[in-house]
Amino acid sequence: MARRLHTHAMHPPIAVHIPSGYRPDIDGLRAVAVLAVVVFHAFPAALRGGFVGVDVFFVISGYLISGIIFQQLRAGRFSLATFYANRVRRIFPALLAMLLACAGAGWFLLLPQEYSLVGKHIAAGAGFVQNIVLQREAGYFDIQSDLKPLLHLWSLAIEEQFYMAYPLLMLLAWRAGRRVLGMLLVLGLLSFALNLYGVRKDLVTTFFWPHTRVWELLAGALLAYVQAFEKDRFQAALRRLAFHPALWRAAAPAAERQQALLANTLAWLGLGLILLAAVGLSKARYFPGAWALLPVLGAFSLILAGPAAWVNLHLLASRPMVAIGLISYPLYLWHWPLLSFAAIVHDGAASPAVRSAAVVLAFGLAWLTYRYLERPLRYGTHKTAAVAGLAAAMVATALAGYAIRASGGVEQRFPLLASQATYDKWTWGSNPACTARYPELDGIPYCLLGPDEPPQVALIGDSHANQYYPGLVEQGLKVINLGKGSCLAFLDVTTHIPLPRPQGEICPPSHLNRSIEFALAQPSVRHIALSGRFQQYHDDASEAKVFTGPPGHALSGNPQVFRATLDATLARLTASGKNIVFILDNPDPLFDPKACIALPPLRSQGAPKEPCATPRASIEQRHAGYRAVVFDVLKKHPAVQVFDPFTTLCDSNLCWAAQGSTILYRDTDHLSLQGSRHVAAALAPLLRAAGQAQ
Repeated sequence: MARRLHTHAMHPPIAVHIPSGYRPDIDGLRAVAVLAVVVFHAFPAALRGGFVGVDVFFVISGYLISGIIFQQLRAGRFSLATFYANRVRRIFPALLAMLLACAGAGWFLLLPQEYSLVGKHIAAGAGFVQNIVLQREAGYFDIQSDLKPLLHLWSLAIEEQFYMAYPLLMLLAWRAGRRVLGMLLVLGLLSFALNLYGVRKDLVTTFFWPHTRVWELLAGALLAYVQAFEKDRFQAALRRLAFHPALWRAAAPAAERQQALLANTLAWLGLGLILLAAVGLSKARYFPGAWALLPVLGAFSLILAGPAAWVNLHLLASRPMVAIGLISYPLYLWHWPLLSFAAIVHDGAASPAVRSAAVVLAFGLAWLTYRYLERPLRYGTHKTAAVAGLAAAMVATALAGYAIRASGGVEQRFPLLASQATYDKWTWGSNPACTARYPELDGIPYCLLGPDEPPQVALIGDSHANQYYPGLVEQGLKVINLGKGSCLAFLDVTTHIPLPRPQGEICPPSHLNRSIEFALAQPSVRHIALSGRFQQYHDDASEAKVFTGPPGHALSGNPQVFRATLDATLARLTASGKNIVFILDNPDPLFDPKACIALPPLRSQGAPKEPCATPRASIEQRHAGYRAVVFDVLKKHPAVQVFDPFTTLCDSNLCWAAQGSTILYRDTDHLSLQGSRHVAAALAPLLRAAGQAQ
């Protein structure tokens, strides 16, 4: 079949009717997409924008699935039950194998806290809601993305959510006699508009939620519809546009050459757009946003060009590219867990050789999965039994993931480890009591209220403020926690931190301004505590950048912005008459506290670190710049009280990450639950005194 397609090289059609057969060039396009993603994940510096391969996958998926639906609708034999059964046989086998493998690997490699998170993500992956779970987890306080073996399932979740709603919508529209083309255009444009709006307002939600990504799948669906039902008109319009006399100084090519020229132009243009995106984009860009048009239009153009365009025929349809394309789905599933577990085993930084080995292993597992699992279950004779068995297995896998989560990562696996590794067990994020009592705070990621009654203390800042909340609540204080990760706790400041995901973390002034103004307006709030990782916002050498306006406008530099906005914020707060407590940043040991505990056997990197501490002088040197500014500005605001966590976490020589068997940090700079309790015992009396003095 593939060879018959090759006979049209000289006169390819611009838009081919949805083929009943196989287009090898689309498998080649899958290969381009998956290779870009794999290279980006394994060697991000080599292909900074390789993440756009996911966007190419979205277009391909929308095109192929719509082609099937439109063919069957026109033939009068479309069945939702058959459609979903086919999806189960296509998606479930490889996914189940990968999820079960991650559960097994986690049993031997992961600490309870880590395994608990994997269990949560197994359940989310099996339920195709991983994108929603990750959106709720995302933020500065979240663990490094490299250490999440199932992070990549967000894109599969979006596709499956699309598959759940889209076929039903098309069926209803078809039966109602409505214009399907118009519906696709409206829905696609609406989703794209939401994407453009959201990318500047909430990058995380825009990246992970389906309503801002579905336009990419609908781009492929639109192409499938046009090729199925509007082929002649679309082809004629495209040729009139491309060969309009106004665009040609000389005579336009002869009719028999126009189709070939246009097809090849579209193919080269499409390939160029994808390569430009993969090479030119980076995680610092606002993505998806308008930048996502590059890979989307690239994939659209390559598919539109047809199978006989030179690029499609000789590059995409080549045997190596087709071979990779055929295993692209299991390759996508396997490569990231292998890279992630490699990073975990090697303390967050696997060597290039180890990452290369992980990629090679991913290719091997992908082929085995395709050959011995995917194809037999997809094309076997006992299709009904296969669907039932796969569905039952997926439910069982989801329940197993939930059980791992509910058990706290099965601490009993390592009796010696269990007592040491439970150093952080509370859930970061908002609680219902906070947003129920104060609906105007909906959208504040760290909106936490304990207990559910009018608060007396408002804790405001980034993740380094959020960490004090559980300890203060256990001290009996009525605390409302208000803040957002990566947000400097000052008025009228924009912060940008390039986190390890494509879009980074942007915090506009509206986030912290809302929190501060809310706290000032509440009669029950008698004192306000400000905290944060101040050193990163003050230091010009830090990756974090602070602005007095939108990024890209006139900037005065981190130290200047830090000083000016600190002064203005304290002036605003003290003018309210409330008691203000400024919490200096906690010491940051800059090593993983897991280095101080006995690891599972397969992860053992030698004896635990002794002492579990960092020289105090080195930390004080890093913090000296911002602390000098703070104390200088505080001279103008003598009513502000200062709390220094160094007094509770350090002695004269060392700052401790653990005291005895108590682990005080959850990562390289954030306190654990035990650490929060430890510091809160010293901080709470200061806040109580402030309240009594009023």
